[in-house]
Amino acid sequence: MFRHMPLILIGLIVLIISIQGFIPYPLQSFLYGVSLSIKSLIIFLLPFIIFGLLFKAAVNLAYHATKIIFLILIGICCSNFLSTFLSHYVGE
Repeated sequence: MFRHMPLILIGLIVLIISIQGFIPYPLQSFLYGVSLSIKSLIIFLLPFIIFGLLFKAAVNLAYHATKIIFLILIGICCSNFLSTFLSHYVGE
């Protein structure tokens, strides 16, 4: 299945480009809205998935798991703080 993904993707792109003129504008608008909603949901869930996988890997390390999780959490908080701080001053 995964070996055929590039072919499926190319086929879908060609199909969408070829039938674009036949799809009514309200349907295109609705599908675009659904696409943006799915994208927002994925972006929202991605940090939880990554943190869950990191937590699982850290638990497998057993002895130093708490220390590693704490360091990862501090790193994530620092990264978010710095990106927010920089975006505030770059946006001015």
